[in-house]
Amino acid sequence: MKKEPHRVALAAVALAAAQLLVFSCTLVRLGERALVGRPELPVSLTQARVRVSYSLRHGTFKVSRLFNSISLSKMATILILGDRSYSSSDTRCVNVTIRRDALRMIIRSSFPDGPSWDTQFEIRIHPNEGKPALDTLLGEAYGVCITCRLTTAVRTAALPSFALTGLVHAEKEAMACRIGSFNAEKMSDSSDLSDSSDVSDFFDPKRRDILHLKAQRVKIGPAAKHPGGRIFPIRLEFVGCAALDFQEKIYLENPTENQGNRAKPTSPLDPSAG
Repeated sequence: MKKEPHRVALAAVALAAAQLLVFSCTLVRLGERALVGRPELPVSLTQARVRVSYSLRHGTFKVSRLFNSISLSKMATILILGDRSYSSSDTRCVNVTIRRDALRMIIRSSFPDGPSWDTQFEIRIHPNEGKPALDTLLGEAYGVCITCRLTTAVRTAALPSFALTGLVHAEKEAMACRIGSFNAEKMSDSSDLSDSSDVSDFFDPKRRDILHLKAQRVKIGPAAKHPGGRIFPIRLEFVGCAALDFQEKIYLENPTENQGNRAKPTSPLDPSAG
């Protein structure tokens, strides 16, 4: 007996719809069973054109600023207790939202039968730090202050510390540098991870954009090629908080010159240098 054409067509449409539904969903493992769940919606915080997007499932976050050519991705928080470390991106880690309002959000990361810690993301204007050269350069920057604190008692004599790890995305002209007193010290793209006891930065000489990193220790890895630009692995180590600040269309002024005159920035920040 032949099937009627319209029934065959309906069956084909139903099968295609079912396949589309399955492929548009993600599998969530529950015990020994695999259940179909909805695609994850990250927790986001947006203010002053700065955006933080946190994936609770993966324990990682992205940070970007509209119109800035430099951004961060696959950033994870790490709790360090003596010789042991716990990452928010570990598959055993459970990440949940504790608080979220207009300017801040708090994510709690917990390990089964292990420690837990809170990570607070707060968007704000870069504060004055009493360093005239740096304040003049970054005084109008917007950024994210990231504060971590241990929320469980642990049996160890070691004081807890934290780290942020991830990737910086930039255009191919961008460089890793150190800014201070209106000078930049370029870091070799082929070098191993380099330590900075002060601050480290990324600068795009074509668009004059800056990403300013601040922590007690900043490590920047060698650049790797990426479609449309380059990526740099980074690691920020700190006890209380770290900062990620963005600024666009910067101009460097020579403090020894008249305030009304513009001076060329010192190489390699000068886009026309070299």
